[in-house]
Amino acid sequence: MPRPAVTVTLYILLILGAAACRRTPSVPEPGTDAYQETVTAFYTGLAALQAGEDRGARTLLERVTELAPGEPAAWANLGLLALRRNDLEAARRYLNEAARLAPESARIQVLLARLALAEE
Repeated sequence: MPRPAVTVTLYILLILGAAACRRTPSVPEPGTDAYQETVTAFYTGLAALQAGEDRGARTLLERVTELAPGEPAAWANLGLLALRRNDLEAARRYLNEAARLAPESARIQVLLARLALAEE
C-alpha cells in the first residue's frame, strides 16, 4: 500500500500537470515547434519526477521555464522537487514564482505550506 505522503505528492503532481494545459501569458502558441517542445519537456519532466529521476526532471522542468516562463505548473513542480531534496532555498524561489503567476491556486498554496512546515 502506498505511503500517504507519496499518494498526496502524486495527486498534487497530476493536478499541477493538468494545470499546465491552460494557456497563460509567456507561453508559446499552440501549434508551434516551441509549444510542442514545451509540452514534451513538461510531461517528460513530470514523468521523471514521479519516477524519482530527479536530475532529469530538474533539467526538463528548467527547460520548460525557459520556453514558457509564465507557466506556474513548471515552477511549482520544480519547487516540489526542491522540497523533496530538502533544498529549501530553491523551493522558496520556485514556489514564490509559481504563486506570483497563479496567486489563486490552492495547490500552490499547499506546497508553500509544506515548505513552511519543512522550515520549522
